[in-house]
Amino acid sequence: MIWALICLLFIAAFGPILWLMPGERERRLSKLRLRARQRGLVVEIARIEDTSPRAEDRVSSGGILKRPVIKCAAYRLHAPPSTSPLPPFHVPRDDPQAAARLGDCHGALPKDWLAVERDQRGATLYWREQIDDRTLDEVVDSIAATLRSLTQPTP
Repeated sequence: MIWALICLLFIAAFGPILWLMPGERERRLSKLRLRARQRGLVVEIARIEDTSPRAEDRVSSGGILKRPVIKCAAYRLHAPPSTSPLPPFHVPRDDPQAAARLGDCHGALPKDWLAVERDQRGATLYWREQIDDRTLDEVVDSIAATLRSLTQPTP
């Protein structure tokens, strides 16, 4: 009986510690973000405006207007110093001309991308970090190449 009580105390003491340990998805995202930082990308958590929110995301039950946002990851590549600034743009995923505005970059984007923008600081990809069956290096290389092509001046 005393052994059962001791085991129960150990479980009660160390159970919460085991519960806080990162799961498989968190470990994979940590590796993905580390590899992105090693390739010169800045990774941060961001919020962007939801362009197609549900009704309950727009108005609260009390009738107060809400600003619907999506919490996602932002992968930014700073633009190299150049003599002429690039024209800024913001292309959300649900833009009907997204493929035409992004050109060849559109096919290289992850399947769950939310928006791509470019400003004076560089190019940013907003996405939900749902990784398909590609390796982490392939995903990061594809993102880095896409953002690099967006920060290069067009001839």
